[in-house]
Amino acid sequence: WSVTRGSKYTFNSLKLKDPERAAELFEKAEKFATERYKKLLHQKKSLENASAYLKPSGALVYSTCTVNPLENDEVIGSFLRDHPGFRKEKEIHLDPAGSGTDGFYICKIIREA
Repeated sequence: WSVTRGSKYTFNSLKLKDPERAAELFEKAEKFATERYKKLLHQKKSLENASAYLKPSGALVYSTCTVNPLENDEVIGSFLRDHPGFRKEKEIHLDPAGSGTDGFYICKIIREA
């Protein structure tokens, strides 16, 4: 199911999960910088696009399966700096060593009324 920018649809909540694993970027060292940059741009654009469909007071959950601060804290920080009508309500960092997982980041963002 998809909607396009400018669509009449808005939502009370959205979940945005990046479909790629960050570890996949390490496949080729010579492509690392270019691929990382493209991935960060993709994540920022995905967050930007999803936020356009969120109703006032609605919640957006952004999650990644990485502990990399560039893909987590930096993406969210950049989004919040560019979108003053949103605020971070809660974030969770799951470290592989302490959580028994591969590592995850989850952040709940609220659109102000």
